[in-house]
Amino acid sequence: MPARALLVLLVMLNIGIALWWVLRPAAEPSGSWSPPAGVPRLRLLGEQEGAMVDVARQVEAESVASASAVAGAGLRCVTFGPFDGAVAATGAREALQSLGASHMRVREVPGTPRGWRVLIPPQADRAQADALAARIRQAGFDDLMVMSSGEDANGIALGLYRSESAAGRREANLRAAGFSAQTQRWGDAATTHWLDVAAAPGFDADAARRAASAPRLQEIECAGVVESAAAR
Repeated sequence: MPARALLVLLVMLNIGIALWWVLRPAAEPSGSWSPPAGVPRLRLLGEQEGAMVDVARQVEAESVASASAVAGAGLRCVTFGPFDGAVAATGAREALQSLGASHMRVREVPGTPRGWRVLIPPQADRAQADALAARIRQAGFDDLMVMSSGEDANGIALGLYRSESAAGRREANLRAAGFSAQTQRWGDAATTHWLDVAAAPGFDADAARRAASAPRLQEIECAGVVESAAAR
Protein backbone atom coordinates (compact mmCIF):
# COMPACT_ATOMS: atom_id res chain seq x y z
CA MET A 1 0.00 0.00 0.00
CA PRO A 2 2.70 2.55 0.81
CA ALA A 3 4.43 1.74 -2.48
CA ARG A 4 1.21 2.28 -4.31
CA ALA A 5 0.65 5.61 -2.62
CA LEU A 6 4.22 6.66 -3.48
CA LEU A 7 3.62 5.80 -7.14
CA VAL A 8 0.43 7.88 -7.21
CA LEU A 9 2.32 10.78 -5.61
CA LEU A 10 5.06 10.66 -8.25
CA VAL A 11 2.47 10.62 -11.05
CA MET A 12 0.73 13.65 -9.54
CA LEU A 13 4.03 15.50 -9.24
CA ASN A 14 4.88 14.85 -12.91
CA ILE A 15 1.43 16.04 -13.98
CA GLY A 16 1.87 19.20 -11.90
CA ILE A 17 5.28 19.95 -13.40
CA ALA A 18 3.93 19.39 -16.93
CA LEU A 19 0.99 21.75 -16.28
CA TRP A 20 3.32 24.41 -14.86
CA TRP A 21 5.57 24.17 -17.93
CA VAL A 22 2.64 24.54 -20.34
CA LEU A 23 0.89 27.33 -18.43
CA ARG A 24 3.95 29.36 -17.39
CA PRO A 25 3.92 33.08 -18.53
CA ALA A 26 5.97 33.94 -21.62
CA ALA A 27 9.35 35.47 -20.88
CA GLU A 28 9.51 39.22 -21.57
CA PRO A 29 11.99 40.18 -24.30
CA SER A 30 15.06 41.81 -22.91
CA GLY A 31 15.35 45.43 -24.06
CA SER A 32 18.59 47.05 -25.01
CA TRP A 33 20.43 48.31 -21.99
CA SER A 34 21.32 51.98 -21.87
CA PRO A 35 23.91 53.35 -19.48
CA PRO A 36 22.81 55.91 -16.87
CA ALA A 37 22.94 59.56 -17.84
CA GLY A 38 26.45 60.96 -17.79
CA VAL A 39 28.13 57.56 -18.12
CA PRO A 40 30.01 57.17 -21.46
CA ARG A 41 29.24 54.13 -23.59
CA LEU A 42 32.03 51.61 -24.02
CA ARG A 43 33.39 51.46 -27.57
CA LEU A 44 35.33 48.78 -29.38
CA LEU A 45 38.91 49.64 -30.29
CA GLY A 46 38.04 49.96 -34.01
CA GLU A 47 35.17 52.33 -33.24
CA GLN A 48 37.44 54.49 -31.08
CA GLU A 49 40.09 54.71 -33.79
CA GLY A 50 37.47 55.64 -36.45
CA ALA A 51 35.99 58.33 -34.22
CA MET A 52 39.44 59.73 -33.44
CA VAL A 53 40.29 59.89 -37.17
CA ASP A 54 37.03 61.73 -37.93
CA VAL A 55 37.66 64.22 -35.14
CA ALA A 56 41.25 64.75 -36.29
CA ARG A 57 40.14 65.41 -39.85
CA GLN A 58 37.50 67.88 -38.71
CA VAL A 59 40.01 69.71 -36.51
CA GLU A 60 42.53 69.81 -39.35
CA ALA A 61 39.98 71.21 -41.82
CA GLU A 62 38.86 73.84 -39.31
CA SER A 63 42.48 74.75 -38.59
CA VAL A 64 43.27 75.21 -42.30
CA ALA A 65 40.15 77.32 -42.84
CA SER A 66 40.90 79.39 -39.74
CA ALA A 67 44.54 79.85 -40.74
CA SER A 68 43.52 80.91 -44.25
CA ALA A 69 41.01 83.40 -42.88
CA VAL A 70 43.57 84.86 -40.49
CA ALA A 71 46.27 84.96 -43.16
CA GLY A 72 43.92 86.58 -45.68
CA ALA A 73 42.73 89.26 -43.26
CA GLY A 74 44.14 92.67 -44.11
CA LEU A 75 45.74 91.55 -47.39
CA ARG A 76 45.23 93.00 -50.84
CA CYS A 77 45.05 90.46 -53.63
CA VAL A 78 45.65 91.19 -57.30
CA THR A 79 46.14 89.10 -60.43
CA PHE A 80 48.52 90.09 -63.23
CA GLY A 81 48.40 88.86 -66.81
CA PRO A 82 47.79 87.35 -69.17
CA PHE A 83 51.27 85.96 -69.81
CA ASP A 84 52.01 83.95 -72.93
CA GLY A 85 53.55 81.04 -71.05
CA ALA A 86 54.58 79.63 -67.69
CA VAL A 87 58.14 80.90 -68.14
CA ALA A 88 56.97 84.52 -68.46
CA ALA A 89 54.68 84.15 -65.43
CA THR A 90 57.50 82.64 -63.37
CA GLY A 91 59.78 85.51 -64.37
CA ALA A 92 57.14 87.99 -63.23
CA ARG A 93 56.87 86.15 -59.94
CA GLU A 94 60.58 86.52 -59.33
CA ALA A 95 60.36 90.23 -60.18
CA LEU A 96 57.64 90.82 -57.59
CA GLN A 97 59.31 89.05 -54.68
CA SER A 98 61.14 92.24 -53.72
CA LEU A 99 58.00 94.42 -53.91
CA GLY A 100 56.21 93.04 -50.85
CA ALA A 101 54.20 90.16 -52.32
CA SER A 102 53.73 87.71 -49.43
CA HIS A 103 51.88 84.95 -51.33
CA MET A 104 51.96 84.20 -55.07
CA ARG A 105 50.74 81.49 -57.40
CA VAL A 106 50.83 80.97 -61.18
CA ARG A 107 47.38 80.06 -62.54
CA GLU A 108 46.62 78.51 -65.93
CA VAL A 109 43.50 79.65 -67.80
CA PRO A 110 42.43 77.52 -70.81
CA GLY A 111 41.83 79.57 -73.91
CA THR A 112 38.45 79.78 -75.64
CA PRO A 113 38.41 78.18 -79.11
CA ARG A 114 36.93 80.01 -82.08
CA GLY A 115 34.45 77.19 -82.52
CA TRP A 116 33.80 73.46 -82.51
CA ARG A 117 33.89 70.99 -85.36
CA VAL A 118 32.20 67.63 -85.81
CA LEU A 119 33.99 64.97 -87.82
CA ILE A 120 34.54 61.27 -88.35
CA PRO A 121 38.21 60.21 -88.06
CA PRO A 122 40.17 59.31 -91.21
CA GLN A 123 39.26 56.04 -92.96
CA ALA A 124 41.76 53.56 -94.40
CA ASP A 125 41.60 55.11 -97.90
CA ARG A 126 39.61 57.54 -100.03
CA ALA A 127 37.30 54.83 -101.37
CA GLN A 128 36.16 53.87 -97.86
CA ALA A 129 35.73 57.54 -96.94
CA ASP A 130 33.57 58.19 -100.03
CA ALA A 131 31.45 55.12 -99.30
CA LEU A 132 30.91 56.22 -95.69
CA ALA A 133 30.02 59.75 -96.80
CA ALA A 134 27.41 58.30 -99.18
CA ARG A 135 25.83 56.29 -96.33
CA ILE A 136 25.69 59.40 -94.15
CA ARG A 137 23.88 61.33 -96.91
CA GLN A 138 21.46 58.45 -97.40
CA ALA A 139 20.68 58.62 -93.68
CA GLY A 140 19.46 62.19 -94.17
CA PHE A 141 22.51 64.22 -93.13
CA ASP A 142 23.94 66.99 -95.28
CA ASP A 143 26.70 69.60 -94.80
CA LEU A 144 29.54 67.10 -94.98
CA MET A 145 32.76 66.76 -96.90
CA VAL A 146 35.52 64.17 -97.32
CA MET A 147 38.82 65.83 -96.38
CA SER A 148 41.54 65.28 -98.96
CA SER A 149 44.71 66.60 -97.26
CA GLY A 150 46.39 67.17 -93.94
CA GLU A 151 46.38 64.99 -90.85
CA ASP A 152 42.62 64.46 -91.25
CA ALA A 153 42.84 63.25 -94.87
CA ASN A 154 40.13 60.67 -95.64
CA GLY A 155 38.19 61.87 -92.63
CA ILE A 156 34.70 63.34 -92.98
CA ALA A 157 33.97 66.91 -91.91
CA LEU A 158 30.42 67.23 -90.60
CA GLY A 159 30.16 70.92 -89.75
CA LEU A 160 31.64 73.88 -87.83
CA TYR A 161 29.75 75.42 -84.89
CA ARG A 162 30.22 78.46 -82.67
CA SER A 163 28.99 76.71 -79.53
CA GLU A 164 29.91 73.36 -78.04
CA SER A 165 26.24 72.60 -77.34
CA ALA A 166 25.29 72.90 -81.03
CA ALA A 167 28.21 70.69 -82.04
CA GLY A 168 27.19 68.21 -79.35
CA ARG A 169 23.66 67.95 -80.74
CA ARG A 170 25.03 67.28 -84.23
CA GLU A 171 27.33 64.57 -82.85
CA ALA A 172 24.49 62.99 -80.85
CA ASN A 173 22.23 62.81 -83.91
CA LEU A 174 24.95 61.18 -86.00
CA ARG A 175 25.78 58.68 -83.28
CA ALA A 176 22.11 57.81 -82.90
CA ALA A 177 22.15 56.93 -86.61
CA GLY A 178 25.15 54.64 -86.11
CA PHE A 179 28.03 56.91 -87.17
CA SER A 180 31.10 57.42 -84.95
CA ALA A 181 31.17 61.23 -85.00
CA GLN A 182 33.40 63.27 -82.69
CA THR A 183 33.41 66.87 -81.47
CA GLN A 184 36.73 68.74 -81.34
CA ARG A 185 37.89 72.27 -80.55
CA TRP A 186 38.60 74.38 -83.59
CA GLY A 187 40.75 77.49 -83.84
CA ASP A 188 43.06 79.20 -81.37
CA ALA A 189 42.64 77.80 -77.87
CA ALA A 190 46.00 78.75 -76.35
CA THR A 191 46.31 78.54 -72.57
CA THR A 192 47.26 81.78 -70.84
CA HIS A 193 48.93 82.23 -67.46
CA TRP A 194 48.12 84.67 -64.68
CA LEU A 195 50.09 85.56 -61.56
CA ASP A 196 47.94 85.88 -58.42
CA VAL A 197 49.49 87.95 -55.63
CA ALA A 198 48.56 88.57 -51.99
CA ALA A 199 50.30 91.51 -50.32
CA ALA A 200 49.91 94.14 -47.62
CA PRO A 201 47.32 96.91 -48.17
CA GLY A 202 50.07 99.36 -49.15
CA PHE A 203 51.21 97.16 -52.05
CA ASP A 204 51.69 99.29 -55.21
CA ALA A 205 49.89 97.19 -57.81
CA ASP A 206 50.59 99.58 -60.69
CA ALA A 207 54.32 99.53 -60.03
CA ALA A 208 54.16 95.74 -59.71
CA ARG A 209 52.37 95.45 -63.06
CA ARG A 210 55.12 97.44 -64.74
CA ALA A 211 57.84 95.40 -63.02
CA ALA A 212 56.15 92.17 -64.11
CA SER A 213 55.58 93.42 -67.68
CA ALA A 214 51.94 92.36 -67.32
CA PRO A 215 49.36 93.71 -69.81
CA ARG A 216 46.79 94.34 -67.06
CA LEU A 217 45.80 93.70 -63.45
CA GLN A 218 42.59 93.21 -61.50
CA GLU A 219 41.54 92.78 -57.89
CA ILE A 220 40.62 89.23 -56.77
CA GLU A 221 39.55 87.38 -53.61
CA CYS A 222 42.40 86.43 -51.29
CA ALA A 223 41.15 83.03 -50.09
CA GLY A 224 42.38 80.96 -53.02
CA VAL A 225 45.76 82.68 -53.17
CA VAL A 226 46.51 82.23 -49.47
CA GLU A 227 45.28 78.61 -49.36
CA SER A 228 47.34 77.69 -52.44
CA ALA A 229 50.48 79.17 -50.93
CA ALA A 230 49.81 77.43 -47.58
CA ALA A 231 49.35 74.07 -49.33
CA ARG A 232 52.82 74.29 -50.81
